[in-house]
Amino acid sequence: MSTKITKRKATERGQHRPFQPIIDLIRQARARSFRAVNTELICLYWNIGRFISLRTLSDGWGKATVQSLASYIQK
Repeated sequence: MSTKITKRKATERGQHRPFQPIIDLIRQARARSFRAVNTELICLYWNIGRFISLRTLSDGWGKATVQSLASYIQK
């Protein structure tokens, strides 16, 4: 068996993975970025809901507010 074939089989079995730490770093960074984006989206939606709720109470916004907002955003 040649050395090249032996190294390939070792890599396939996971015994020789010199780049695995880099792959792990990439996966960890992706997970952190997904969490950061999700956190920001939750804050955004919370703030939008709070804004609409306050305007509904103070300025008498009605049932059509959310639909009007959706139409306005899509323009």
